[in-house]
Amino acid sequence: MEKLILIIGLLILNHPIIAQIAAEDSVINKAKKDIYSEKPYDGTENFLGENPQKYIGQTLQVKEKLPSKREEGYKGFVINQNKPLTNFINSYKGEGNYNSIYEALAGKYFEVIDVQRHPEAIVNSATYGKTYFLTLKAKENGDTLYYVYESDKLHDFPFLVSKFYQTQINNLIGQHYVFTNTVLENITNIETRKKIKQIPSQVWECIDLQVIEHTKEEVSSFYALALILINPLGEKAYLLHESFLGKKTFSPKIKIKDWSKPMRIYTQLEAKTYETKFGQRNWLRILDGTIAEGFTKEMVLLAWGEPINTKKVSYGSKWTYSANKKVFFEGGLLMTLY
Repeated sequence: MEKLILIIGLLILNHPIIAQIAAEDSVINKAKKDIYSEKPYDGTENFLGENPQKYIGQTLQVKEKLPSKREEGYKGFVINQNKPLTNFINSYKGEGNYNSIYEALAGKYFEVIDVQRHPEAIVNSATYGKTYFLTLKAKENGDTLYYVYESDKLHDFPFLVSKFYQTQINNLIGQHYVFTNTVLENITNIETRKKIKQIPSQVWECIDLQVIEHTKEEVSSFYALALILINPLGEKAYLLHESFLGKKTFSPKIKIKDWSKPMRIYTQLEAKTYETKFGQRNWLRILDGTIAEGFTKEMVLLAWGEPINTKKVSYGSKWTYSANKKVFFEGGLLMTLY
């Protein structure tokens, strides 16, 4: 009896603590549930990688393909997520094919109404850990279907998110930019198809955003979103949007083993600020990807990008870009390079 009274007494005394713990757990669980509602899709990226849940409520448009690739149709669109994904009977508008017919999907709009992980994602993470199902509702006819989304396959994603496209239009059109010389190294005039002569520190204006046919190294072609640019001479050119965002060659934070001049884009205001800060001569050097003794670390970073290794030495510091590209600083200023 005494033990029972003691237990009841302890429970009464600790009731406020228990209630507090329960309340904290409730807050934590609610925070976990609200993680996507607190940070909704903002339209800054078209492909969301490991965060496809943010697509819920968004409208997606199926991107067109080049004429030479239309016969293969579109893969990943299925009628039932619980049936074999490679079964041609399960292919949405496949008409007896494993892939969906091109004409049935090209340019069509779908709303994302749900996102689920592959049911075997936990037990077989090596195979399905990056696989999700986007539940789609066709705007045209109300059909419900599923798209097999792979979070690590950017270039397999066949959609252009409507909010992303509109956000980029709002943010980019009418803006003015200055490019490093390497960005415009092989740029051609859209109208004449001739190479445009580079003018260092020239200002370009973004006048449109379009899906264009891009030829890569004169070998392969594909449709891609691009900025349409115009310079003071009236010459028009395009720049791939993924390059502008830094998905590939433009990221200043990517460390590379084989050094090459970084490709960067500056707003007109940024360019003017740097030119005033460093002087016109040094700013033109930076845009050309060249450095000189007396450069500060900031100037070297702008001109050459991030080094693959930095090391403190007795007289200052050493930055290594490749086996034959090293620079030495003393007192924060570039003293030697080789």
